[in-house]
Amino acid sequence: MSEVQLGSKLNDEEADEIVAFLNSLTGQLPKIDYPRLPTRTIATPKPSLDK
Repeated sequence: MSEVQLGSKLNDEEADEIVAFLNSLTGQLPKIDYPRLPTRTIATPKPSLDK
């Protein structure tokens, strides 16, 4: 991912350091309530690319 987004490749040591950092994070993830969309029917308009 770093190569695609940043244009540089990580070596094994750098990747290991990132993994160690991510594993050190603690806490609870927030609860996310996603909206319920209405059921699609024949009358539902199709998406448009016009803005």
